[in-house]
Amino acid sequence: RKEELPPAMGGFDAEHSYSSDDMSVSTSVGSAEALQVAEAHEGSSSDDQQKEPTPRSAWMRNYELFIIVWSINFGAATTSFDLEVFVLQPKVFGIGTGLLFLTIVVSSFVAGATMNVLGPHRGMSYAFLGFVVYLVFLAIAGYAGMCSDWQWPLFLVGAFACGTSVAHLGAGLGPLADRTTAAVCKEIPGSEHVLVSAKVLAIQAIFNNLGQCVTMLALTVLQVLLNVEEEPIILIMAATCLLSMGLLVFSRDPPPAEEDRETPTLWEGIKLLLRYYKDPRAGLLAVYPLALSCMSSWKTAGLSSILKKTIGKQYLGVVMMLQALSTVIFAKLAHLAIDRVGNVAVMGVGALALVAGPALFLFTDLAFEDWWILIFFGIVGIAWAVYETAGRGLLLENFRGQISSVAFASMTMQTFFGGMVFYFLDFFQTPENGMLCNGAGEMIKIASAPAHEHWHMEKPFMAVAQAWIVLLLGVLVMPAVMLAEQYTAKMAKDCPEATKSKDDDEGLEFTGNPQQTLSHGEYLSGQCPSENV
Repeated sequence: RKEELPPAMGGFDAEHSYSSDDMSVSTSVGSAEALQVAEAHEGSSSDDQQKEPTPRSAWMRNYELFIIVWSINFGAATTSFDLEVFVLQPKVFGIGTGLLFLTIVVSSFVAGATMNVLGPHRGMSYAFLGFVVYLVFLAIAGYAGMCSDWQWPLFLVGAFACGTSVAHLGAGLGPLADRTTAAVCKEIPGSEHVLVSAKVLAIQAIFNNLGQCVTMLALTVLQVLLNVEEEPIILIMAATCLLSMGLLVFSRDPPPAEEDRETPTLWEGIKLLLRYYKDPRAGLLAVYPLALSCMSSWKTAGLSSILKKTIGKQYLGVVMMLQALSTVIFAKLAHLAIDRVGNVAVMGVGALALVAGPALFLFTDLAFEDWWILIFFGIVGIAWAVYETAGRGLLLENFRGQISSVAFASMTMQTFFGGMVFYFLDFFQTPENGMLCNGAGEMIKIASAPAHEHWHMEKPFMAVAQAWIVLLLGVLVMPAVMLAEQYTAKMAKDCPEATKSKDDDEGLEFTGNPQQTLSHGEYLSGQCPSENV
């Protein structure tokens, strides 16, 4: 199948073929054109060749279009999580949402393999459709009424669609970012892979959180100013997601690396998954997303309940919007810092945030001092910004090529695993106020004992336990990252042939960092299996 590449892609003809029959012809033509380009620019200055790639390059524009649709759909889905409590009966909400998170965890194990078969464009398109199905079924369940037994099948179908979509969307981001980075590096000679990948992931973090800010603002306007009920709001979000998918017509998959052009089978994808988990770095780099997952659940179960009793639940949307803004701002700062100090140093800032948040909660009363609670939401925003830039960047630099989909799917699973466990634990706690259906089919509250006069002096037991778990995981983040870096350095020392790229064998100059191509060579070329190190 012939696919037209952007004219700026130096080294490829305008009608480059991905088929194996034409690969030799395309390579020879590409090499000749690359030589002509090199001769034409022989007199150009080295500063021009080393300039940082701009986000207006052809493949970066293609990536931005993907991420805009990604942000609209993912923002609508995550916002609907906060609306479930208003349209579902408590048991459906508790058990159903826990099963939704469980679906994400289980689906993540095979999402990487299926995304390698489908490709980022087609696979993520199916995931976007899954979000639309979830939102429609959630709205129908709300219209059925809280006392209706139809809420169970309706929401469980939607939860299954949403869970599989979240898993595959996270898996698709890996190869999409990896291919875009490789394409931009070829488009702009002299570009460093680590810097381009940092820019690519920073764009995703900024667009995603800006999308959540817009969604939260729209939600506040619809609820507070226009008095729109939750069910119509959910249907509006579903229609917005469906319309946004029309933008995908103007985008397509970035070209894969030459060794990845042959589409793997599902069984080969599963073997790639097993090979990924045999690598010690897979477990070491999982500490941060697990800690962040527990921190987000602690924020939802502990801090949000305190916020409702202090400044009031009507400001929850505003606070969440401020958290998203803090993520946007720090994601940009993290991108600039990665250019100068690297991913590992920025991960240290994220580890500090994971420790500082629960420590302030455990040893101070700031969470109960009205608007001072914003400090905790700001810290959570910083932790998310580091995850979406340095965390994903570090994973992408260690696991490139086809295995990037497996790595990013596992990362998605880890960010929801802690939430799944914490959510089930919170559900089995005795609620402060129960809910029952009356004779008219309406949900009513059961009166509870009055709150303690000094309730603000009492920290919920589950919130304290979760804070300690987050604190301990936060302390382990940097030792785990440093061990992963030492393992990579040992592989580079004991197996230097694994750092060679395919271009080295063809006599072409290779400007990448050997550490960045190590796992690429290890997994895809099979030159240095981990068990030999």
